[in-house]
Amino acid sequence: MYRRVTIPLSAVLLLLGGAIPSAIADGGGSPPGKTLYRDTEVKISYRKLGAGDPQQSKVPPAIREKTPEGSYFAQFQVENLSQHEINDWSLTFELPDRITATDAVRLDSGQGDRATFQSTPANKVIEPGETSTLWYSARPDGSAHTPTWANFAKDGASPTKDTDGDGLTDDIEQRAKLDPKAKDTDRDGLTDFVELGNRSDALKRDTDSDGVPDGQEDPDGDNITIQRELRFKTAAGNPDTDADDLADGKELAQHTDPVKADTDGDGVEDGQEGRIGSDPRTAESVFDVTRTADGGVTEASAVVDGLRPDQVQAFDITKLPAGQKQFPKSTPGYLGNGYQLSADGTSGRAKVSFAIDPKRTGPGIKPAVYRYDEESQRLVKVAAQRLDGNTITATAGDPAKYVVLDSRAFDKAVEQGSRTNATNATQDAQDAQQSKDSDNDGISDYDERQIRDGRILTGNGLPVGKLDPDDPDSDGDSVVDGKEIQVVTGKLSGAADQVYAKLASNPLKRDTDGDGKRDGADKQPMVAVPTDKLIHQSANREGHRKEADPSDVQVPLNPLVADDLTFNDYTYDELTDLSWQFYVASFTPESWMWGEFNSIMNAGKAGADYDHQQAVVDLYNGFRYGRDGQSAGTVTVDDNFDPARFQTVGSGTALSRAVAASPQEKQYIEKAEGIITRLLQDNRGDTAPFTVKDKLDQNLLYQEFNRTGLKYPVYDFSATDDNQRALSIAIHQFHGHTIQLKDYTVSGNTFSGKLVFHSYDHFGLDPDDEITTYGFIDWFTLQHYDRFDGKYTPPIAQADVEVPISGSF
Repeated sequence: MYRRVTIPLSAVLLLLGGAIPSAIADGGGSPPGKTLYRDTEVKISYRKLGAGDPQQSKVPPAIREKTPEGSYFAQFQVENLSQHEINDWSLTFELPDRITATDAVRLDSGQGDRATFQSTPANKVIEPGETSTLWYSARPDGSAHTPTWANFAKDGASPTKDTDGDGLTDDIEQRAKLDPKAKDTDRDGLTDFVELGNRSDALKRDTDSDGVPDGQEDPDGDNITIQRELRFKTAAGNPDTDADDLADGKELAQHTDPVKADTDGDGVEDGQEGRIGSDPRTAESVFDVTRTADGGVTEASAVVDGLRPDQVQAFDITKLPAGQKQFPKSTPGYLGNGYQLSADGTSGRAKVSFAIDPKRTGPGIKPAVYRYDEESQRLVKVAAQRLDGNTITATAGDPAKYVVLDSRAFDKAVEQGSRTNATNATQDAQDAQQSKDSDNDGISDYDERQIRDGRILTGNGLPVGKLDPDDPDSDGDSVVDGKEIQVVTGKLSGAADQVYAKLASNPLKRDTDGDGKRDGADKQPMVAVPTDKLIHQSANREGHRKEADPSDVQVPLNPLVADDLTFNDYTYDELTDLSWQFYVASFTPESWMWGEFNSIMNAGKAGADYDHQQAVVDLYNGFRYGRDGQSAGTVTVDDNFDPARFQTVGSGTALSRAVAASPQEKQYIEKAEGIITRLLQDNRGDTAPFTVKDKLDQNLLYQEFNRTGLKYPVYDFSATDDNQRALSIAIHQFHGHTIQLKDYTVSGNTFSGKLVFHSYDHFGLDPDDEITTYGFIDWFTLQHYDRFDGKYTPPIAQADVEVPISGSF
């Protein structure tokens, strides 16, 4: 879950600023007298008094008299373990119950579920070896709660005071050994708050000892130092803050706005304007656009002038997958992949050109461009095309699928397919004259023999197959052959007449479109229209490691994504081999580990709205309480994923709402929806091209997202956006992602449905994460150390965002 961009807990504590929100969960807390907090100087224990407790007699009369009915009494004991006095101290803890009275301390109120006891002159000083007892009463909201987290400060440091105004309260700076009176303790050009949020050491001017001060580092490689990123309010961990496919450094160099995708506000994003040669700093009303695509054997380009801003994104030329049903590799004269020209309102204006690999040309080969006409189901040679060397240029009449074929081979096949075979001329003529139809299927015996013998082909020059003149339903799909196939004479403007077979469905295939419905029960047998369909799968599958098979890495691995599904898989010696800091794992109490880990979660929640806070809470609770103290055994890197060992958190809850509200998710969904809509329009509502293959880099959407530079959202830590900080604490980047088409229908030339963007992650750490500081050491230890016998397994976080989709073709 937490990646290399993890914020060390020393940093996270600093990021709490002036407010620490409520405890993550009740969880029962510590039993009476249980140690709640301890460091090298002080030990703090807690005790809630029950009925008959002997301590009841020691409750000070001052608070007993002030305590309303329904309240309970409790005490903290603060023991000085050091050899010097503790002076001017405060104790901060989390408690949902309302405190009604205190004794010997001053209650700092108005902080929600967090309470702070400030010392008074009576107990301001605690001598070495001395214990100070603090009494209070509280009224529970329902059942009584026990504090599950506490923090101690001394020497006048306060959880509500920020002397240097750097966003860090004095007590937090004191515990982190920072200077409460200096915004930049190590004088490296970054304030303590900002520096620690960017994963550098606020006590060390040059954290990585590379000779570059932390403020001059460039962690995201966009040629902007952290200091400048802060000045321009760009993301120090994201090279393209506004997701316009133009790096922040390039934007500053060309004087565009790196936090605004469309600097000039003309409706075309900066990165897009750079690719089409327009000026992203000057608003324009029309654009001249050139698009290119490389199909290997052929390279294609399309040019159109005078596009409106809303037409720019829609205009494109893309390579089609090999084996398109309109012109598969068996098409006569096939030279290579075809292309889809996509456009909106550009009919007859686009110029297309195709550069052909010289190895596919030569004597006897005459390349030409063909357009597939959807209505007539014919491949039609584009008029007025010009061949210059190995490049063909033509005018594209409409958005359609185009392919370069050897025209001599294709035209010959079509011509031969339409010619009567003299061998059976007498019988054929007799059958034609009498229109004999032995099986009464609507196709004459003459035409069925012509089709069977390959003398009548489909409009793309391919044979239909062997129809049976004596069987009205050759494929047994409850649709007679004559309803599935029709022999027509093609009449297209600018194209030669052609006798060919036009298909309503395949007469030799029961389920033509492969959508699971027999043609007889399918209203659209040529278009795959499943109600629900998975149309995209990211590189990392849910519940799987990144490298399920390291010898077959299909796509580049993402260093921001961790393999954190393992647990209960480290001995003490193996822990200390990772880092010497793990030496504390053998003796640190579980409750202390959870207390420190709790601080990380609280940092994520600080200042965030309900959904973002609850997203952190749910993941924490899933990790801590999901197994209810029961062991899930052991999972190592070589094990298969067993869903029963993990808890699923999210899907339709606060996490989904928080993700849906993030600017990164909104940008991603908007662009993905536009790509999917265009592809559905190009394929006339057919979802078959979206079928997810095992080889992920062969999938249509994977290729399109990669080609257009569309990347999955990254929730970078933010010093100013509390909600963004919450998501970055809970989920920096999702492990993986799918898109499902749901409730999908096609009616006539329109389609509609919903897109479900399903993201998932594993709330845990692996050895690749930063685990060298306290808090993260606790997290890793609780998950992996065999001392805890698999009680704490990383829950799987899920977020689902659903959006409507519709279009026409």
